[in-house]
Amino acid sequence: KKKYMASGQESARQRMINLMYLVFIAMLALNMSKEVLATFGVITTDVKKSSGLLEGNNADLISAMKNSSVEDSLKWKAPYETVSLVSNAADELLDFLAKDEMKREFVMKDNEIGRVIDGEVPEMIPAFELMDKSEHFDEYLFVGQYVSPEDPGYTESGAEFVRLINNFRDKSISAIENSKTGENDSVVKKKWDQNKRSLIKQIENSFNTDPVNVQGGVKSWLHYNFFRFPEIASITKLALMEEDVRSVVSELLNAIKQSIE
Repeated sequence: KKKYMASGQESARQRMINLMYLVFIAMLALNMSKEVLATFGVITTDVKKSSGLLEGNNADLISAMKNSSVEDSLKWKAPYETVSLVSNAADELLDFLAKDEMKREFVMKDNEIGRVIDGEVPEMIPAFELMDKSEHFDEYLFVGQYVSPEDPGYTESGAEFVRLINNFRDKSISAIENSKTGENDSVVKKKWDQNKRSLIKQIENSFNTDPVNVQGGVKSWLHYNFFRFPEIASITKLALMEEDVRSVVSELLNAIKQSIE
């Protein structure tokens, strides 16, 4: 996948790539060892930190662009409108991911081994190896196996999850394609047209929810990624999706800034 344009984000993207190999292994054999389960937990913790940094940086840049759209509307009004459309669609999906049922707390255990975390020795530490069951997400997102697009086997929550992913993808692509960024400056428009193509491709690839062909038939995207997976693996993938959503907003902000400045 494409790396973040924002500096300092390459390591987070590399962690995502590394995790995908673990997910592939998990798909082949769900009987994962404690070490692999622990690895999912460590990656989740790191990705959450990276996602938190993106959240703060995005908020600051959007606020600055909003002010610029008032002070210099000729240059910044159209870009801010584009960013607002994408950011609002992102917030809808992020709000769903922030629900208690989706953002599960780690199982905790006594810190008998005296593990040091962030320079301290807490009384309780995460027990990632105990988060190997799939029941929670199986029950929250699914009512059965995938049959067809008309009968996907989702609960209302599962259907809403997929709808919000599609909504974010489609609204983001539409906002970027129809953006009037650079309409009064041919040089800016040329740069923007180049930058937006890679953005659209990234969004299409990262948020593709088409059914997946597998040995023996077809699975829905949701079944393929979350059905009968260990809870910690699902939590990790949700954390990565949250980071991906914020990455789209971050890269959009950087692409616009690069095009104009």
